[in-house]
Amino acid sequence: FHKQLTAVRELSKLLVRISDISLETDDAVGSARAKEADVHHTLRWLQDRGILEVILRSNFHHKQYVDQVANVMLFLVRMDALRDEHLENIWAVIEAPEQHDSVKTTTLGLLITLAWHLSDAQLNALFARLQAGGRRFVDPNELVKVLQLDADVQQDGHEFMKLLLGLLERAL
Repeated sequence: FHKQLTAVRELSKLLVRISDISLETDDAVGSARAKEADVHHTLRWLQDRGILEVILRSNFHHKQYVDQVANVMLFLVRMDALRDEHLENIWAVIEAPEQHDSVKTTTLGLLITLAWHLSDAQLNALFARLQAGGRRFVDPNELVKVLQLDADVQQDGHEFMKLLLGLLERAL
């Protein structure tokens, strides 16, 4: 575990550094292109080596590991590189029937962290997973009661997301 945590922590540091470098302003157009190329090269390197799939497969029972994974995923979001399969890999941790509740809790915490930064399409997919996941996770009628929503009034998606995420955060 410690080796994997160290590896994810170092990956997180690397991505922060690359992100900082890519955000620096420079007058030289060629230098800006080189910085952008570095970011894209790093993203391609992560994908080609299957690193993201590896870090999304294990150790979700350790909060400190999940926190480092969150940093990596937030980098992907900032670079517009978080793909549906990444979210599917995270969701698979929750759906695994043999998963302990503590793993599901830390994984839901990761999704809450990411949810504030996801695109509308990714949020819709996440809500669809919650709904399709059956009653094992969320009973929509209970959710309506808990959030004190008027079932006859259509809710604004953004406001609903804030209410739902607030509820999930209080539950954790």
